[in-house]
Amino acid sequence: RDSSAPTSTQTSPRRDKGMHHHHHHPHGALRKCVSCDSQDSPCWRPSWSKRRQDQLCNSCGLRYKKTKTRCLNMQCKKIPTKGELNIMKSQGKVSGHVANNPDINGLVVGYRCLFCNSITETME
Repeated sequence: RDSSAPTSTQTSPRRDKGMHHHHHHPHGALRKCVSCDSQDSPCWRPSWSKRRQDQLCNSCGLRYKKTKTRCLNMQCKKIPTKGELNIMKSQGKVSGHVANNPDINGLVVGYRCLFCNSITETME
């Protein structure tokens, strides 16, 4: 029997509670918020994307959780606050083409982004 192999009575060292382990990101891969492009966040949150690597920083993730709204213009990608969304809703929905987003074709109906004047998507 190999004496260096752990036995059932041996325990593995406990992990330091302050350590962060990122199991679903390959070594060397940096996280980047899909909305604001930040690479620094105390907590990463899921985005609207089905792709696991498309995550939101804590700030954008909390705003998206509250509003379920995002700008479809890939150069803007803004997630409005609840107050900003209320202003957008007061102006009514519009239809138009989305600039700078090859994934979206044709007319889209949504609220107008306060920051770039493009169309937003709201998941109701």
